[in-house]
Amino acid sequence: MVEENDRINEAADQTVEEWLSHAQELVPVAIDKARQVKGFPGRWKMIISRLEQVPTRLSDLSSHPCFSKNTLCKEQLQTVSKTLNEAIGLADICIQEKYEGKLQMQSDLDSLSGKLDLNLRDCGLLIKTGVLGETTTTTASCVSSKPSSESKDSPQVNIKELLARLQIGHLEAKHKALDAIVEIMKEDEESVLSVLGRSNVAALVQLMTATSPRIREKTVAVICSLAESGSCEEWLVSEGVLPSLIRVIESGSLIGKEKATISLQRLSMSHEIARAIVGHGGVRPLIEICTTGDSVSQAAAACTLKNISVVPEVRQTLAEEGIVRVMLDLLGSGILLGSKEYAAECLQNLTASNETLRRSVIAEGGIRTLLAYLDGPLPQEPAMGALRNLVGSVSMEFLDTLGFLPRLVHVLKSGSLGAQQAAALAICRVCDSPEVKKTMAEAGCIPLLIKMLEAKTNGAREVAAQALSTLMTLPHNCRELKKNDKSVPNLVQLLDPNPQNTAKKYAISCLLGLSSSRKCKRLMVSYGAIGYLKKLTDMEIPGAKKLLERAELALIVLYLNKAEARDKICRAIQYGSKFISNGQPGTAQDVDKQTSLARKVFRLFKFVNDLHGLISPTPAGTPLPIVFLGKNKERTDLISKISLYCWMGSSVCNTLVEIGELGRLSKSMKKLEKELKGSEKHQNEQYRAQIQKYDDRSLALVKSAMDIVVAVGLLQLAPKKVNPRVTGAFGFVTSLISCYQLLPSRPKTKTS
Repeated sequence: MVEENDRINEAADQTVEEWLSHAQELVPVAIDKARQVKGFPGRWKMIISRLEQVPTRLSDLSSHPCFSKNTLCKEQLQTVSKTLNEAIGLADICIQEKYEGKLQMQSDLDSLSGKLDLNLRDCGLLIKTGVLGETTTTTASCVSSKPSSESKDSPQVNIKELLARLQIGHLEAKHKALDAIVEIMKEDEESVLSVLGRSNVAALVQLMTATSPRIREKTVAVICSLAESGSCEEWLVSEGVLPSLIRVIESGSLIGKEKATISLQRLSMSHEIARAIVGHGGVRPLIEICTTGDSVSQAAAACTLKNISVVPEVRQTLAEEGIVRVMLDLLGSGILLGSKEYAAECLQNLTASNETLRRSVIAEGGIRTLLAYLDGPLPQEPAMGALRNLVGSVSMEFLDTLGFLPRLVHVLKSGSLGAQQAAALAICRVCDSPEVKKTMAEAGCIPLLIKMLEAKTNGAREVAAQALSTLMTLPHNCRELKKNDKSVPNLVQLLDPNPQNTAKKYAISCLLGLSSSRKCKRLMVSYGAIGYLKKLTDMEIPGAKKLLERAELALIVLYLNKAEARDKICRAIQYGSKFISNGQPGTAQDVDKQTSLARKVFRLFKFVNDLHGLISPTPAGTPLPIVFLGKNKERTDLISKISLYCWMGSSVCNTLVEIGELGRLSKSMKKLEKELKGSEKHQNEQYRAQIQKYDDRSLALVKSAMDIVVAVGLLQLAPKKVNPRVTGAFGFVTSLISCYQLLPSRPKTKTS
């Protein structure tokens, strides 16, 4: 034992050059001995041919610049020397014919031939991997099955060398290298991924065929990490990892099955790889995992099958393997919530476009199972999406017996946005008769769909508007929509002409149905529908022109319904008449006086109609204060003059206020212009708002200044300069400005 240890220590002390020299000396001896053997000629001929290739490989290895600095070279030369010594020993036995039996010797010679093949291959790989370019002084502790903390933390640990060890040497050495890589990946996975090459991936895939279950299990763990990283999917698949992973799922350990299933879950995200999994017979093992696996494996298998079901051409194959029944069982009794979600997504994919598969799901009780799953507190899109695909294949009576409507309302109330969107589409598909539409309204769907019009995503708003336009074809439902205060505002917002807004055609359809109501038309106008509809008419959107005509008529009615608007129109007529009459008696002056009286009615409400008594005999029932006022014409004229002076004073004050406000706005705009670049200021909301305020204030300043002139004319303070015609002209212009100011303001559009 002591002698053996001394021999090992002596070998360890030798340099790589000494090992090269030793191997080169052994080669001719081995060849010479092999040629002297008379027995087993076929086997020895093969061995000699391999021995003759050794010098060339040793020469290639020794010619590398880093040959003397790499630990792998020394270890490889030790292995080659050991094989050469074995060849010499077997040759001596055969020459002396001292072997115990022919069969045993044949086996030994076959083993020797295999070792020589391995040595030649490893020498070639050692150069091809490029690992010789990495200077390293790592010791054998780097590849021990349990590396010490020092070896793990040391910068001398060469990951490329460990990866190279996966390709060269015997199985036990590869096992130790694999252990070291697993330990490093636990601490720093990125360091391994950064130096990984295709040849290393190929070596890992080859290790999955090892006879040792432990090696296969650890290899699958490494491959799982590689698959999850997403950095070498193509290499894994091209090197044939899929059949190996499927075999592990079929017959591996629990941990191996879990890691293999997770690997397939990640790889199956590619449609091409999903097809390949089906082609390699991976569907049945995955289905078995769904029925018998633990929670993690079950969820991974369900997700893999869900990914595969995205590919339309393999859906029928999945159905033939019995996936429908398995997914429905998983939806009802899956271990993890994620497993149920994956099952629902799989069913949604399977029923997306294949009527045969829809019938199969319905026959297996799929609608009942999906409805039961939707009873949860927060229904998600996949289950509702699968149900949406199925409802068109059955009658509404059948759905009613299963409690479809209460679940639908529950999804619209409490479901995720995607689930609500799927529910709205389901409404569109089942509402094929007036009875069904009325039932939907009675169940309370309309208010929920109106609320859904406020959703953040364009898709959700579109399907909500589509569902409402479908339901509104029934007069009863249209009345329900008119009663809701949010229906018109929400629908008007969907008239936005932005190309990304795909809901506008359905919004127009809904608003056309509501436009029979005067209240709804007034709301459309007040929320800015006309501006949108003009653009939509130019875009030739169906129904936009008709709705615009109704909205414009409603705008006129809405404007004229305002007492103040009627007052300003009468004011314009009054001052226009004054301009025409120029203070001379005639029809124009009569119109001036009559419109002045009408304006008093508009401003002082109906009970002031009794002021007519000022210019006509007092009728019976006239209030006493007005009768007394009418008895004293001088007092009436005095009150009129005081009123005009007050109005002129207020106009002067308004003028001063507007001048001050314009100055403040001007400073604010200049400050904002400095903060914004010239090209950006007109895109800035704050700057545009300031410009709008400035324009409004400027118009108000012009009106106030002109009102001062009108007041001077009415008071006859400068009769030569401000005659009745000038007064009428200025009054007419200020009246038009007042009418413009009373127009409905442009609404603020919602920013999506």
